[in-house]
Amino acid sequence: MNRADIRNLVIDHTGASHKASLINSMITAALKKVSAEMKWGDLLTETSFTLIPNQEFISIGTNIHRISEVRIIDGLSSWELEVRPKTWILERWPDLASQFFSRPRFAYLENSRIYMMPGPSTAWTLKFSYYKRIADLTDDSTALFPEHVDEAVIAYATYRTFKSLQQHEDAITWFADYREAIRDAKKMEHDSAIIHQGVPRGAGRPVQTNYYLDPFIRSVP
Repeated sequence: MNRADIRNLVIDHTGASHKASLINSMITAALKKVSAEMKWGDLLTETSFTLIPNQEFISIGTNIHRISEVRIIDGLSSWELEVRPKTWILERWPDLASQFFSRPRFAYLENSRIYMMPGPSTAWTLKFSYYKRIADLTDDSTALFPEHVDEAVIAYATYRTFKSLQQHEDAITWFADYREAIRDAKKMEHDSAIIHQGVPRGAGRPVQTNYYLDPFIRSVP
């Protein structure tokens, strides 16, 4: 479903065919609202950067909703950076500029950058996993992704359009529809997730092994 499809459905619900520009802006607002509702699994992504020795930050871009993990790779070994609020860092190291460069242990986000504490002394690789925001639909042919949030986007855009037109009773109705649609989208998200669950003892098929490899067998049969 693309922006034109969503706008046409909002027009059908509101009758506001003369408010195409307004509806487009309400679709953008709906994307931001739905994006903030949860970490959508289809938007989990990973990227890598080469750190610059003696530079305490790395620029990471702006389309970031939630961080999943920040990890530094050093050959065959790696370690995770603890991402903390900047206030937490400053309470412990008030003068960040005077800190030595070494093996980073902590990090905080500010202005599309990751700041590391201490700053890196080596050109390690930083691997950054995060959930993106739902992308804006910049033109009528741009498709919505993930697809299963479409009903929530339509309902919220309809709610905001009615609210802008000061048709408050209709707005209340469509906000209730939005809450139901976002609940369904979240349920679909959870239902589609892979569950890593062990097989109960005794429920799996037996695996044959050579008796001399089994540590619980002490004698030859």
